[in-house]
Amino acid sequence: MDTYTIRTPGDVRTLRARLTNPTPVLRQIGGLLTEASRKSFSAQALGEMAWAERYPGQRGQFLNVAAALDRANRGLGFTARLRSRRPALLGTGALRNSVASRVEGKSVVVGSAIDYASLHQFGGDSYQDITATAKTTIRGWLKGDKAAVRGVRSKLHSLLTLPFLVTKVNARPFLGVTPDVQATIPRLLSDYLTTGNA
Repeated sequence: MDTYTIRTPGDVRTLRARLTNPTPVLRQIGGLLTEASRKSFSAQALGEMAWAERYPGQRGQFLNVAAALDRANRGLGFTARLRSRRPALLGTGALRNSVASRVEGKSVVVGSAIDYASLHQFGGDSYQDITATAKTTIRGWLKGDKAAVRGVRSKLHSLLTLPFLVTKVNARPFLGVTPDVQATIPRLLSDYLTTGNA
């Protein structure tokens, strides 16, 4: 552990100033936490907490039902990616890119302003309307490229009979302190207090 030697009143003032205004090191810690969070999307894990694949209990040919419905509600085409169990939470990249940090007083806050961020962090139920546009789009998928929807036709058909879809979302923590970050923070604080570098 680094030591800070106080020899003069100026040394006391310097240390007091660093303790009074930790903003530079808090910004550095916030950046470290933000980077770890964004890496979790490509690693499909936050540190040692591995993420479940999409719809882990789904039987038969795989279909990302919620993502398919989202595309159908927007009148978009069926894509091969809807048939992939991984990667989770990387459909648009919006959630990953929304993670940011800010310094508030003597604390650093890391999070996302996207309204569904907490649902993916902690898990829970998601509700999606099945609009007239979605039903028209799904019918088009079923009549169109038969190879694209082979094996998932019944899953798509079932959406045509419902007014809304409820999906049980698995918790996939992307915010938190990983073991690497936990080991780095004390070193950053020590460097800042002893040298002023951040």
